[in-house]
Amino acid sequence: RKLFSTRIDFPGIESTKSTITSVFNESKEIFRKHHKMEDLYTVFDSYEITLLALNAESEQIELDCTIRIDHDINISFKAPIGSQFANVALSSVQHFLNIIQAIQQSSNRVVADISILNIEEQDKILQWSEGEYSPSISQPACLHHFLERTCTIYPDYPAVYCNGHNYSYKEIDSKANQLARYLQQKGIGKGDYCGLLLPRTEAMYVAMLAILKVGAAYIPLDVSIPKERLHFILNDSGCKGLISHSKFKYKYNDHPCTKIILDEEVSAISAFNTIPTDHNSQFTSPDDIAYIIYTSGTSGTPKGVKISHAAICNLVRAEAQIFKITPVDKVFQGFSISFDASLEEIWLAFYAGAELFLGTEETVQSGSQIANFINENKINVFSTVPTLLATLTEELPSVTTLILGGEA
Repeated sequence: RKLFSTRIDFPGIESTKSTITSVFNESKEIFRKHHKMEDLYTVFDSYEITLLALNAESEQIELDCTIRIDHDINISFKAPIGSQFANVALSSVQHFLNIIQAIQQSSNRVVADISILNIEEQDKILQWSEGEYSPSISQPACLHHFLERTCTIYPDYPAVYCNGHNYSYKEIDSKANQLARYLQQKGIGKGDYCGLLLPRTEAMYVAMLAILKVGAAYIPLDVSIPKERLHFILNDSGCKGLISHSKFKYKYNDHPCTKIILDEEVSAISAFNTIPTDHNSQFTSPDDIAYIIYTSGTSGTPKGVKISHAAICNLVRAEAQIFKITPVDKVFQGFSISFDASLEEIWLAFYAGAELFLGTEETVQSGSQIANFINENKINVFSTVPTLLATLTEELPSVTTLILGGEA
């Protein structure tokens, strides 16, 4: 029984045929690896879409793709020479694959809720609807703009999974806006440095964003940091504030910087508005510092390295082109935020509208627990280092993108 069909009519080119065939072969593999065909049947039953692009002056390509309940995909081509519309074919095929991949990740999703457009296409639509070029949406100039842009496009998509709960992009951004307003009241703003010492929860990302939204730079700190090292970094960086949790009070209590203790100031923070702060994001320049990351100090005194918005944004954009993360992807977040590899995990996901799966302190310390966490949640993007990868003895069938970084 036919579940999904698409027809694309457009002037063709013979060389396009092999490209489209290759793309559809990939979609075959997606279906073969999908173990719940009955769920797919339910979603696609009676659903049909037709894409049509006619050119009366030349011959036509007819591309018919039928997905049947027997797990098979049947495709036929007529590809006369002379087309100037290869991109129409490829983008239409990619739109089809976007739907398939979305269902593969969550087979109970309603088709109407799935966006067939990738983030670059969404950007163009937003840009056209604005009637002018909008850097904050189309070409993010600062790190936090990535999430703000994604929130505009996919507000209800899950951004973070933590301790059994999903937080949408809208929820994360709204909480960050509240905290940003609270930071402003505490006197933290553009050009300031603010430490980040928090347990592995969604609050890490909320605080990170809030600091950036007020024009300040954050200093990521691992929760295992000794008191002496914490004080050294706060003093060495000239840190004006510290966002933390009461469980770490014994480490920071006698330091003179402004402290924001999230679990003790919930009511005060939640009283603030969830709309963006009065701080105009245009005042944050790409040359401004986004964060300071400190070396381990194993060979001497820890050294802070200042990273500008321009530098980290360039990295995120470049890696987004390489790894092709999409809104339907599930990204494992295992690195400590004090380790620079965590930037790759966090901001690639936020850039693409993917969902971050935050491993607990206990999970990320054990290779077997990491494997279990990945398999249980069907995570498909895994960034790690060779030594940790070598400790994993279990298969990771859901992982489709494995990012391996070097280590000294």
